[in-house]
Amino acid sequence: MQQRLDLVLGELEDPRLQGLWVQRVLPQPGGRSLLVQVVDSSGGSLGGILERLGAVRGRLREQIAAAIHRKRTPQLHFMVLPAVVVLADEDGEP
Repeated sequence: MQQRLDLVLGELEDPRLQGLWVQRVLPQPGGRSLLVQVVDSSGGSLGGILERLGAVRGRLREQIAAAIHRKRTPQLHFMVLPAVVVLADEDGEP
């Protein structure tokens, strides 16, 4: 699902969503929804990005429905994270 959503986000012609990539998709308790964590590398307004993601939620759910074989397509909830680069050595120390 992560790859499918990442691909669809890249195909959208919305400039406010162009700097996003899907970091992970986590099932939520009960199995009726998914938390989609996206990373914003553009430095845009997190509130504005959440608003745009809400506007394309239906299209993203269609892609999830095509990828899974379940009776009901999970609801999508979004978390937008700013891009942060941390260089660490093998021990995990910055």
